[in-house]
Amino acid sequence: MSVVALVDCNNFFASCERIFRPDLINKPVVVLSNNDGCVIARSSEAKKLGIPMGAPYFKYKELILRNEVSVFSSNFALYGDISARVMSILRLFASKLEIYSVDEAFLDLSHISPSKLDSYVSKIRETIFKWIGITVSIGVAKTKTLAKMANYFAKKDMRFHGLLNLVSESQQSLDKYLQNLPIEEIWGVGRKYAAMLRSYGIANALVFTKQTPVWIRSKMTVIGLRTYQELKSQRCLDLEIFVDPKKNIVSSKSFGSPVINKSDLEIALSNYTTRLAEKLRYQNSECAVIGVFVQSNRFAKNEQYYANSYCVVLDSPSNNTSELIKHAKKALDHIFSLGVRYKKIGVFASQITQEGIVQTNMFDQNLFKRKSKGNKVMTSVDKINKTFGRACISMAACLGGKDWQMRRELKSPRYSTCLNELKLIKI
Repeated sequence: MSVVALVDCNNFFASCERIFRPDLINKPVVVLSNNDGCVIARSSEAKKLGIPMGAPYFKYKELILRNEVSVFSSNFALYGDISARVMSILRLFASKLEIYSVDEAFLDLSHISPSKLDSYVSKIRETIFKWIGITVSIGVAKTKTLAKMANYFAKKDMRFHGLLNLVSESQQSLDKYLQNLPIEEIWGVGRKYAAMLRSYGIANALVFTKQTPVWIRSKMTVIGLRTYQELKSQRCLDLEIFVDPKKNIVSSKSFGSPVINKSDLEIALSNYTTRLAEKLRYQNSECAVIGVFVQSNRFAKNEQYYANSYCVVLDSPSNNTSELIKHAKKALDHIFSLGVRYKKIGVFASQITQEGIVQTNMFDQNLFKRKSKGNKVMTSVDKINKTFGRACISMAACLGGKDWQMRRELKSPRYSTCLNELKLIKI
């Protein structure tokens, strides 16, 4: 029998901040986006105060101060490491695992007998909390879509204590859950589809499943039909255990304060290109086209908005950091304009192919020799940075002023990934 579990970390970013700050347990916590702009994570206590997701920080600052809400800048190094630790624990319980997002994963538990499912899933939940300190909600069902629904109720309804198993439920019992699931909360039904379905009087999942397959496909294509069948306990979606390489990669961030000098733009661009090259090498890919885009602040008063982009076609696909930085700077030369106060710069790669599949160039006799030498250097750099921390070794083009960096005035230490920021305990 098909059994799928969805494990979802509760209020993940806020929960990560609490791991090393037990004094914040049961107290309101929010995490801000890049440049401390908007709220991107809230603890349960912060939600009860009426702080919405995506709320501009400055608009709710008075409410936050009045209620003594703890505020943190985004600390993605910490969140990424905690996520990796959670996923490593999940792999101990299931050989087939799909990492759906930084805080969610699907597990195939078909090898567990129905009579032992509850205790097995409870063990997963207890282990994650004991070993890491993160609370998770787990939904178990016969399909991925139903597991998503089970997780929704496991998280929303305190009676389930973070765990809901629908595998052995009767159809009558399943119908009650489907009836209480708003159409917007069905996994795979987006905002536009939800509005369309409501216009036909379809307000919940149960009414959705009462429609005919022909009608569903005519209105929502074959993708909607799969969602429909999954809600009727017919498994159509397998776990995506192997992730396909990305076809396009973008690396960009907004600046903490406007940047005017081209030299500062080049330093920021070199850092973002370095990250892009790392992502290419991580998935064993190379790109044949690299592009750069720039933007000023579209909301700035008394300033004309400026945005532009430019692409460079490489003679041969590459993932070499030094080579990509050189081409990125050439692209910047074509779009840089004096006097503009730049708010953002980014670099993107396209025409991505598998590493090693090289289109030869009859005019470049040293291509293979040069690529082989460059690959050895990049491999060594990646190994050192993986062992001792990102940017332990970096290109000289990446060094310089920090005015272009993001504003993260409330960032917590990188407790688990940086030796200099380890938590100190007084004995």
